[in-house]
Amino acid sequence: MMKMYYENISVEQSQALAENGEIQPFYSINVSLAMTVNQITETFLKVAKEKNYITVENDKGQVLVIKRNNVKFKDLLLQCLFPQTLDKSISAIKLQIITNKLQCKRKISIKGLRGNVDENQKFLVDFENMLKLQRKGSFDQDEQELNQGDKTFNQSKQSEEDEIQNQDEDNEASSNPFTLESTANYMFQKILCAQAYGVGKKVSEFIKDFQNNYRNVEESAQLLPKPMEGIIALVNEIVDNLFSDYNYGKSETKSVMPYCKISVEKYVFGKLSQNLQSMYKFKYNNLDLAFEKKQKEIQEKMTIIQIFKFLESKPRYWLIQNEETFDEEFKNNKEIRPYNDAIRELEKIQYVSSPREKLKCTMMMRSMMRAGVIDFHKGREELASMDDELPILIYIILMCNINNLFTELQIVEDFINLDPSIEAEQRFLLNIRMAGKYISDEWVIQ
Repeated sequence: MMKMYYENISVEQSQALAENGEIQPFYSINVSLAMTVNQITETFLKVAKEKNYITVENDKGQVLVIKRNNVKFKDLLLQCLFPQTLDKSISAIKLQIITNKLQCKRKISIKGLRGNVDENQKFLVDFENMLKLQRKGSFDQDEQELNQGDKTFNQSKQSEEDEIQNQDEDNEASSNPFTLESTANYMFQKILCAQAYGVGKKVSEFIKDFQNNYRNVEESAQLLPKPMEGIIALVNEIVDNLFSDYNYGKSETKSVMPYCKISVEKYVFGKLSQNLQSMYKFKYNNLDLAFEKKQKEIQEKMTIIQIFKFLESKPRYWLIQNEETFDEEFKNNKEIRPYNDAIRELEKIQYVSSPREKLKCTMMMRSMMRAGVIDFHKGREELASMDDELPILIYIILMCNINNLFTELQIVEDFINLDPSIEAEQRFLLNIRMAGKYISDEWVIQ
C-alpha cells in the first residue's frame, strides 16, 4: 500500500517542488570496485532501519525506502485545497549503484524523491558518514588480504637487489603503455594459476569440472552455447573477486585494471580452448566443409580480377595499379595481393583462444580493409557505403586461409550474445557470416 504513494508522484508535483524552492537532497560519489554492491546496500539499509524507513524495493543495485511522516493539520489542509502542493506525508529515498568495470569504479547515487526535505537530508548525511567508515574498513581489510595473497607467491625472501629491480620494473610498467598489458597479464595469471589460494583454486576446480562434464563432444555440442555461458559466468565472478578481495582497485595498480577481464578471459579460455573448439567444430562441421570446398573451386578457376568483376565491385576499390599486367605480377609476387593486410588480420582468428581476441581480429580486419583504400588513393578515396564495402568483404573472406571459418565465427557470435557491452560489433560479424554463406551457397562458377 505504501509503495503506491511513491508511484503516484506526478509531474505537476515535481514542478511544484521546484517552484516552492524545496529541492530534495542528492548525493553522488565514485568508489573503487573494492567496495561491493552488497556492502553499499547493507550500509544504506542500516541507516534506513535506524531512521524508521521501510524498504519497498530492493533489486540488484537499486533500493527504495519510504517513511510515513507526522504531518501538521495546516499541511493537510493545503494539500486538500491545492492538490499541486507537495504531499509531505510520505518521504521516499532511492539508492542506485552503477558499476563501470572499464573505469574500475562504482557510482553511488542517493536522492530524496519526495517528503520532508530535512528528514531526507539527515538520512543522506548519516549515510555519507557511515559510507566513509565502511570504505576505510573495506580498504584496511582488503589490504590485509592482498598482503596475505602476496605471501603465497613470495615464499622465499627476495634480496635487496631483487626488490629494487622489481620496483624499477613496476615504475616502468606504470609509465610505459607498451608494457601495461603484458604486465597485467602476468600479474593476474600469477594469481589464477595458484591453485592453493582462493581464486586459483576456484578456477582449477571449474576447469576440471568443465572437462569432466563435457567429455563427450557429440553430446556437448548439442548443449551449446551453455558451456560458453558457464565460462563467461566464471570470468565475471573472478573479475569481481579480483577487484574486491585483492583490492586491485588501489591507485598504484589502477593502470593495469582495464586489462583485468581480458587477462582472465585469456587464461580461462586458453585452458579450455581445445574442449570448446571441439564442440563447435563438431556442430558446424558441415558448414565449414561446404565453404572450404567452394572456396577452393573459386580460387582455382578464377583470377583476382575476375573475382572483383563477378562481385561487381567498383574498379577503384580493387587496389590494382595496372589491370593488364597484374595477373602476371601476382604470380611472381604474392605480396601485391589487394587487401593483403586485412586478409592476414582475419587469419589470426584461428590462432587465439579467447573469443574477445577473435572478435578483435575481425574488427582489425575491417579497419585494415578501410585503411587499405585510403592508403592506395593517398587519402582521396575511401569506402563510402555498405554497398561498396560488402563486395570487398566477400573477397577478403574468399582469400583467407582459415580452418573451420564458421566454427570460429560462431564462437565469437555466442560470446557477443552473452556480453551486452560488445553488442555493437554484432552487425559486422553478421556481415562476415553472410559473406561466407554467399560463397558456399550462392556463388555459381561459370
